[in-house]
Amino acid sequence: MRTITTTLATFFLTQALTTAPTMAVEESQQTRPNIVFILADDLGWGDLSSNGHPQFRTPNIDNLAREGMAIRQFSVAAPICSPSRAGIITGRFPARFGILYPFQMDRNIAINQPDWLDPRPLTLPRLLQSAGFTTAICGKWHLVEEREKVMTDAPTPAAYGFQTWHLMRGPWKSDINPRQSFDAGVAFLKKTTKQPFFLQLTIHEPHVPYFPSPQALAANAHVDERSRRYAASVTDLDNGVGRVLATLQELHLEQDTLVIFTSDNGPARRAEDLKAAYGQYYNSGTTGGLRGYKGQLYEGGVRTPLIVRWPGHVPAGKIDSTSAINGVDLLPTLAAATGTAVPSDWGGDGVNRLEVLKGHPSVRPQPLFWRTTEQESVRDGDWKLVRSRKQGTTELFDLAKDPNEAQDLTQAQPGQAARLADLLQAWTKGLPTEPDPACCSQARKGPQTGLKPTAHD
Repeated sequence: MRTITTTLATFFLTQALTTAPTMAVEESQQTRPNIVFILADDLGWGDLSSNGHPQFRTPNIDNLAREGMAIRQFSVAAPICSPSRAGIITGRFPARFGILYPFQMDRNIAINQPDWLDPRPLTLPRLLQSAGFTTAICGKWHLVEEREKVMTDAPTPAAYGFQTWHLMRGPWKSDINPRQSFDAGVAFLKKTTKQPFFLQLTIHEPHVPYFPSPQALAANAHVDERSRRYAASVTDLDNGVGRVLATLQELHLEQDTLVIFTSDNGPARRAEDLKAAYGQYYNSGTTGGLRGYKGQLYEGGVRTPLIVRWPGHVPAGKIDSTSAINGVDLLPTLAAATGTAVPSDWGGDGVNRLEVLKGHPSVRPQPLFWRTTEQESVRDGDWKLVRSRKQGTTELFDLAKDPNEAQDLTQAQPGQAARLADLLQAWTKGLPTEPDPACCSQARKGPQTGLKPTAHD
């Protein structure tokens, strides 16, 4: 078990403890739940059988939805790995850190982004640690370059509030492989004696490269050969979720634990070349009819399943199809659920959506903003504007009537288009134009390796 306490982490923890005033606390200290947060990688909105997939079978995740709530309009803060994860952990839109794409040194330099997430702002694990939670992460990190020994000057997970971590990749020596994330998570649950705890499981599946178990391949014999590897990876993901839920039950923790399941972004587009890197020819993720894929700001790229179970607090079997929640909302929402005070001057973008999780649908009171290297977008209520950064073209959609974004209403609704364009322009003016030197590695001074696709994006 890798448990690290550093001077930097202690400083951040002290800051979290002493910052005041604070936002209102909703749950009492006596009712604080444990939290298990499971984050899949590249799982499409339509990949769950409970979301209508005709062939993929996800009985454990489906059962989690039956025992909890499914949020059908959950979106992540970015349509791709590193920025999406940055939004979750900080409660801030990742473009505010200049993070637009997965971290890789040569790419960072090319698009003028930092080499790692700034650890100084408030983070979810550090906030919970300050409130007495035991914090751990098992699986994928990717809030820094993932090649081993390249950016050893990067902050470790301790700087962000994780007391224990088991990572499959990173600048530091890995102690698990991509198939052992659930193993490490279950081991943490069985060994942890101090409660409450916050366990973040960042799973490889169903990301490329695919290495499904023989049992999962056999269970998907009914799926066509090209899609079978992906389907089996979804099965392995579902079985891992089942193991975690069974462990909570075995330890008599399920009534006291808030479980969250989602994905970091939508599914990757299928490559038509059999020789495409990392087996992308076999990509078979589905968006359930939503437009776009991973890397795009259409709903297929940013909308992912969100399932939350918290017995006695989140109504079982409920589906909320109208309330928009975003990855940046998880920090203030989980803080409220655990009775943890958030500094009123934290400066985040997230909104406390606990009442939605308790069964009370509502409109998100503030707009959502996204930015990638190719596009930028804003959503306010059910209206969404998507703009191409290269062509300067815009598209306007009414997601209440057109969730698949098939009809551009720019000409039919010029007032709404202009209003959202003004919101987007005002937001982008406040974004950084240069990376923070404190978040850039000394490794930049060495030879560069050239821009190449990686299996980790």
